[in-house]
Amino acid sequence: MKIVGKVRGFRGCEKADIEIDRISLVSGLNGAGKSSLLQALAAAACSQPIPFFVSNRPDKPALTKTDGKLLLRGGMEKGYATIAVDGQVVSEAAWPGLTSSGNGKLQCSLVAAGLINPLEMIEADRQRFFAGLLNADPTMDDLREALKEAIPALADPDYVDALEKVITMAQTNGWDVAHKHFKEHGARRKGEWEGKAGESFGSKKAADWKPQGWRADLEEKTLEELGTACTEAQAALEKALADVATDAADLKHLSELSSGEAVAWNALKQAETALEEARADLKAKENQRQAIVIPTAIPCPHCGGLVDVVGGGRSFVLKQSMANGKEIETAKKAFEASTVMVQTAQAAAATALDVYNGAKGVYEAHKGADGRLTEARKRKGTTESVDTARDYLAGLTRDKDLIERRQACETLAAQIGANQKLVDILSPEGLRRQKLQKALKVSNGQLAALSSDAGYGTVTIDDDLEILYGGRRYFLLSQSEQYRVRAVIQIYVAMHDKSPLVIFDSADVLDQDGRNGLFALMQEVDGISFLVGMTVLSKKNVPDLAKAGLGASYWVADGTAAPL
Repeated sequence: MKIVGKVRGFRGCEKADIEIDRISLVSGLNGAGKSSLLQALAAAACSQPIPFFVSNRPDKPALTKTDGKLLLRGGMEKGYATIAVDGQVVSEAAWPGLTSSGNGKLQCSLVAAGLINPLEMIEADRQRFFAGLLNADPTMDDLREALKEAIPALADPDYVDALEKVITMAQTNGWDVAHKHFKEHGARRKGEWEGKAGESFGSKKAADWKPQGWRADLEEKTLEELGTACTEAQAALEKALADVATDAADLKHLSELSSGEAVAWNALKQAETALEEARADLKAKENQRQAIVIPTAIPCPHCGGLVDVVGGGRSFVLKQSMANGKEIETAKKAFEASTVMVQTAQAAAATALDVYNGAKGVYEAHKGADGRLTEARKRKGTTESVDTARDYLAGLTRDKDLIERRQACETLAAQIGANQKLVDILSPEGLRRQKLQKALKVSNGQLAALSSDAGYGTVTIDDDLEILYGGRRYFLLSQSEQYRVRAVIQIYVAMHDKSPLVIFDSADVLDQDGRNGLFALMQEVDGISFLVGMTVLSKKNVPDLAKAGLGASYWVADGTAAPL
């Protein structure tokens, strides 16, 4: 199988035809076009026509589609890069249109092609990257079992709906959305706790929180007991209030009411009789007025004589009236006089009603006064007994409130604690990190083997996803040590994501031992081809890989590559 990469008109590279062998070395002076050549082939291999990314955002290209012309070599109208297998193009990237195509036969990952660096990713992105690479994302069954173990209540059949709600949310909306939801839910529960407790929430404080005024004896009391006691105390207070002795002034008033009851009764009866008579007189006056009939005769429009209108609408007729004007006038005056009498009778009836209502009110005040006086004389209670009963009820009410608040806060604290366990499991540092850490323990063995093949210090990924070299953190390493780490990681990634090609640029950062180690490592890895770019001061100093049986070497000058 013959694989050839072709580049035309990309940045510093005008023309290149590179046979991608086991190892293909691209050398030249600074600015000759080596990096442009490698970037163009990486763009084709990854179907990514913009081979530049924001350093810590592997999903965000550093250019936009309007920047396509910036990627052309000066003076050229278009450019492209292709990868062909046995003469058939399997992938291509083109500029300035920023298009790409391919059948996936030699599809390469961005990391293997050297376009992005996992070590520069923010922690969350690095975790997602390695979890996907190692197929280490927890399943919903993993989440279900972790929740049951951390929150035993969720293993109870009665809580199966609550458990499945969490699973469904994580499955449907993603772990991060579910994590945010339950984190906000916990914040609301903490707010409720603070509202009940009247102070700021703290997990240690909430574990044994007691309201101010709490007493040891309240530990043995229940809300049911205190509820019954409050009901009994309220009844005792009402009885004490009812038993308070009546003072002399009230007794005198009751005595006066009792002695005047008969007089009030007689006055009520007289007022009732007067009201009935006034209403009867009003009725008679209304009947009298109603009996008065006023003739309806009108003057005839022709002769002026009185006529009666018979019928209605368009079918009425006029007939000579039997009444005369004097009769009509007399009837009108009688009706007016009767109306005055009705109005007088109405006023009399209204006055009689007011008198009756007043008499009734007076009687109601006197009514039963004798019995109330008798009962009042029996009362011997004191205001002190009322105060005692009231204080006792208030004490029970306070105790009941203390227990209710403590129980409410205990319930909320338990809910907050369980919710926090749920949040911890769903968080990026929770179950996802734990499963990835298990996968990384295996991967660290692979990384150690790759490091050993190169004769480098051991590359490892710790539990915090820090990538170390000989136990030292990446940012503390020298430039050449960082290169060694990136090289090992690129090959490691390519082995896992099945990338057929790994591209290294700027290998001249390494000294002779470092380069020897890199070439030794590439020879040990099966199934992957390598493109290596390296600055060399003289063409005669370029290693001849074909002669050594390792691959092919190319020299780049003025943007054009040629076999060594």
